[in-house]
Amino acid sequence: MAHLRIVPDNTSIPFMRMRKWTFPLAAFLSVMSVILFFAVGPNYGIDFLGGTS
Repeated sequence: MAHLRIVPDNTSIPFMRMRKWTFPLAAFLSVMSVILFFAVGPNYGIDFLGGTS
């Protein structure tokens, strides 16, 4: 019975060549998410807004 090969053996993806773009992008998005969290604040749903009624 043949083995299932999803990715061929000779596949070559240049992950380390893309690091010059992806690392700064990931850092920028992380910093922006922290800034937006403190600037805008979380959007609480109806289950947290009611309190004890």
